[in-house]
Amino acid sequence: MTYRRIIPCLDIKDGRVVKGVQFLNLRDAGDAVESAIAYDKAGADELCLLDITATHDNRAIIVGLVTEVARHLTVPFTVGGGIRSIEDIRGILRAGADKVSINSAAVTNPKLIEDAAQTFGRQCLVAAIDAKRAGETAEGHPRFEIYTAGGRHATGIDAVDYARQITACGAGELLVTSMDEDGAKGGYDLELLQAITRAVSVPVIASGGVGTLDHFVKGATVGGAQGLLAASVFHFGELTISDVKHALHNAGVAVRPPLGSTMAPKAASPQQHQPQPQPTLISNPAEGTTVSESSEAEPTAPTAAPLGEILALLGDRIASRARTSNPSMSYTASLLNKGITKVSQKVGEEAVETVIAALAEDNAHLAEESADLLYHLLVLWQARGLHPDVVATVLKRRSGVTG
Repeated sequence: MTYRRIIPCLDIKDGRVVKGVQFLNLRDAGDAVESAIAYDKAGADELCLLDITATHDNRAIIVGLVTEVARHLTVPFTVGGGIRSIEDIRGILRAGADKVSINSAAVTNPKLIEDAAQTFGRQCLVAAIDAKRAGETAEGHPRFEIYTAGGRHATGIDAVDYARQITACGAGELLVTSMDEDGAKGGYDLELLQAITRAVSVPVIASGGVGTLDHFVKGATVGGAQGLLAASVFHFGELTISDVKHALHNAGVAVRPPLGSTMAPKAASPQQHQPQPQPTLISNPAEGTTVSESSEAEPTAPTAAPLGEILALLGDRIASRARTSNPSMSYTASLLNKGITKVSQKVGEEAVETVIAALAEDNAHLAEESADLLYHLLVLWQARGLHPDVVATVLKRRSGVTG
């Protein structure tokens, strides 16, 4: 089971949140930091901050704003806009962002994604695709063209072909925005989403056009998106994150419960139209690899090394990552660099998700969440200077195990 993520998007201009229609006619929607804090408290799964004029103005993204937002958030957040180099990516990650979103620079220089994936890992790289309808393919299907520079420049590049290319280069996730639907509240462009989700094996975030609860449901069930991004419906109080999560839950779509709710995730109804299950690439706590997560298979009998041996090796690797002089080179080092509070929060989040998976009676997902919990617990021990052998000694004493 893969939880669909609800992601409020903060389009930033001059330090303020703005929102328009089809990338035009922007209106003010509030203070960026205050908005981020409010969405965190309201139960957002992630946040996305996009400096929408950085590329057009040929300037760097506002790193100070990223640092301030990172000080207050407990959920992951992605930052994009004006990112052109490895140094730009490093600066954003060091400022506290969990992922970077790269649009124009990735289109003009796909090698940037390739180099960044080798340097930082694909788990923190989101390739943003802004696309418009542009006639039909030879087979009679809708064709979508890539735009850059905040929707100002047509490239002539086919969006689906580009999605395949950029994920092959190392993008770990795609943020797909329909420029035709953006701000119009007519719903996500489901044909665009279907074309891309069927072409790639990485998670896809749907963006552009959501206006009703049903649009969120269709984005997940028909479009196949694993992340559901929205802006104006949240900014101007038309819908709440809790509204959206309950609607998805009632439609059989697995979501993390909103704050204050005890609802258990539902499995999707077999009668619903669902895209073919696709592997979801998520960052592997053990570093340097990816984990394929699917709702189809139950865990098989263990064929790997005993759990204790695996945990010992993982503990050694975490200790090694803690000694690196460059936190941006590793998820583990980056997490440790954020301090004991952030690490503790991550342990709490993973514990909750483990309980949810257990209550949903989904052993495949329980195994995935349990692995995440154990990894973050090891990171917590490392942050506090507690060696795993100390914990093992306590367990032996309580269980009467000797030797």
